[in-house]
Amino acid sequence: MAGNQPLNDVEERFAAVRGRAEDTKWFARAVLAFIDDHVDVHHARLAFDGVPETLAESDEAIAELFGEPQEWADEQVRQWREMGIDAFQTQVLPVRDLVLVGFASASVLSVMFCIEGSDRLPVAIAAMPLLISWIIVGCMGIYQRVIQTRPMPAAVLSCAVLVVIGTCATAGYAWLIQQIPMARVAMWLIMLPAAAVYALVTWITGRLWPPEPELSGLSADDLFADDEAWLSDLAGALQSRGDISTRRVRQICTDARQYAAQSESKLVEEFGPAEVYAQRFPRSPHKELSRVWLYGAIVLVDIVYVTALWLGYMGHGAFSNSFGFALLAANIASLASVIVQWRRQRSRQRQKDHS
Repeated sequence: MAGNQPLNDVEERFAAVRGRAEDTKWFARAVLAFIDDHVDVHHARLAFDGVPETLAESDEAIAELFGEPQEWADEQVRQWREMGIDAFQTQVLPVRDLVLVGFASASVLSVMFCIEGSDRLPVAIAAMPLLISWIIVGCMGIYQRVIQTRPMPAAVLSCAVLVVIGTCATAGYAWLIQQIPMARVAMWLIMLPAAAVYALVTWITGRLWPPEPELSGLSADDLFADDEAWLSDLAGALQSRGDISTRRVRQICTDARQYAAQSESKLVEEFGPAEVYAQRFPRSPHKELSRVWLYGAIVLVDIVYVTALWLGYMGHGAFSNSFGFALLAANIASLASVIVQWRRQRSRQRQKDHS
C-alpha cells in the first residue's frame, strides 16, 4: 500500500486501546482487504479514524461492533466508489520503483542461485540474476502501460514478446561467458557477493533517486474534454484499475456512449472527469476475472517450461538447473497468489449472494 505515512501508529493504537489480540487481528485483516482493493494509505487512515475511540468506550467484541473486517472494508470501498472518491493508488509503477524492484529481485535471485554452490562457473555469471529480473520487471512495466489503452490479450502478447527476446538474450549471454576464458569459482562465492552488491545498489538508488511527487487536482483538459476523448480516458482508467474485466469495460463505455447519443450535454458535464467516474464501478465478480487469472497462470507456466527447455538444450549445466529452480519458485509464488485472489473473490461473492 503506497502512501506518505505507514499505518504502524494506527496498529499501535488498536493494540493499546483495550489490549486485546482480536482487535489487532481485525485491524490487520482490514488492512489486507484495503490492500487487495489498492486503497491508498491516506484514505485507509481516514477509514480507521474513530474506530479505536469507539473500542475504548465499549466492551463488545470488535466484530460485533463493526462486523467482519472484510465486509467492513468492502463497505468503505463501496461508499468511496459511489461518491466517486479516488481513494485508490495507481496500478502503474513509476520507473524509479521498477528499477528498485529489478535490483532487489536480482539480490533475491542471487541467493537462490547459491543452491548450486559446489559448481565452478565463470564469474560473469553474477550478472545473470539482474538480466532475469529485468525480464520480470520489464513485463510488469509493459503490462501496466499497455493495459491502459489496449485489451488484455494485447498486454499479455507484449509481455510474451519481451520474454522471448529476453530469454534468447539471456541464453546467448550464458553461452558467451562459457566461451570466453575467465576465472571460475564456486557458485556461492559468486552469488553471495552479488546478492550483497545488488542489495546495496537498491538502497543507494532509493536514497539518491527521490520518488516522483503525487499529482493531485484536475487539469483543464479534464473539465473540457469532448466525448470521444472522455470515453478514451474512461476506458484507460478502467483498464488500469486491474480489477475490471475487458468485457465489463466495453459495456461501461458503450452505456456512456449511448447516453451521450441521447443527451444534449457532454459526458464530462454529466459525469465529471473520466478518472473520477471510473472509480464508481465495483470490481468485476470472480466469475469474470477467473478466466483472466487462469489465462495468466497458463501463460506463466508455459514461459517457465519453454525457458527451461531452451536452456537445457543449450547445455548450460548448473546454470540451467539454478535458473530452472528460480523460475519454478517464482511460478509457484505467482500461482499461489492467483489462488489466494480467487478464494478472496469467491468468499466475497458468497457473502454478496447471502446478503
